[in-house]
Amino acid sequence: MKKRGSSGRPIFSPKDGDRFQGITTRVGTSRLNAARERLAVLVSRPVESVSDGDVFEYLARGHNETKLWLKKRAAELTMEGGE
Repeated sequence: MKKRGSSGRPIFSPKDGDRFQGITTRVGTSRLNAARERLAVLVSRPVESVSDGDVFEYLARGHNETKLWLKKRAAELTMEGGE
């Protein structure tokens, strides 16, 4: 998978936690990219637009909790008249 640059708005916000950086093994990279693809499908975005930070957040929360959070966030935005 190609490296991504800044790709627009984050999925999870505000970004008020710690910054992480590291190099992974080939297996770790493969699994992170698979998680990126799952998250991209979940939020209906191109895989290239999903940031590393959003992948880490998705993995930390887990798939089911992420789905619940996205539903809650969508409801909040609807009530606010936002996106």
